[in-house]
Amino acid sequence: MPAASHTAEPARCVPDVAHGRDASRWVYASARGESQVLRMHEHMARWLKRGQGEASERAELTDSAWRLYADGMASLSRRRFDEAISSFRRAVEIDPKHADAWVQLAGAYGEMAQLDQALDAYEQLLTLRPKDMKAWWRKANLLESLQRWDVLLDTCEHLLALRPRDASAWIEKGLALFQMGRHEDGLAAWSRAATLNPQNPRAWTNSAYTLDRLGRYEEEVAVCERAVYFLPRDADILMRLS
Repeated sequence: MPAASHTAEPARCVPDVAHGRDASRWVYASARGESQVLRMHEHMARWLKRGQGEASERAELTDSAWRLYADGMASLSRRRFDEAISSFRRAVEIDPKHADAWVQLAGAYGEMAQLDQALDAYEQLLTLRPKDMKAWWRKANLLESLQRWDVLLDTCEHLLALRPRDASAWIEKGLALFQMGRHEDGLAAWSRAATLNPQNPRAWTNSAYTLDRLGRYEEEVAVCERAVYFLPRDADILMRLS
């Protein structure tokens, strides 16, 4: 799995410069005496020094997380997935916001067929990147493999909120609804998918299969006759029409 691009954010000093200037102006404007001004300046100096120390500590932790990430990537390249998982887990323990480490951790778990752990990693990633379509799709694929249809349906709603005209997301939503016994809703989702992308055979064949299961054969034939216009060489559709 390719690594996502990454750029480490520079650590910021606490407090920020603007806050420090505002505080300084307040001190001079207060006119409460030289001793108070000196005490305030000493307090601000300690405050800034502490902020710089915290920033330095954060930078060291960030560097450690990136070193572990690099170790994990090296292990992945040698297909040593256990070692990769160990490195990526340590990276996210140090820096829970290390999105790229979560991506690779999920992928490594997937390579080891540890699907529940991979799913957990993608869920952590999506708290950091809530509009990451690739992560949402990987989560959806895992949920389909795990047959967690209700959660898959919720995931499809997230996908469609981001891209309402994504035919593949409508097809996946239809699958979840079908597996939950909501056949009419599934058919409606596949009909929407076929409208958005009539070249996608799954929208048509899923509808035809469902109608056949429900004994609605005339409707099945009608779906296939519409489908063959867009997919004249699709073997499954042609077989259903024969």
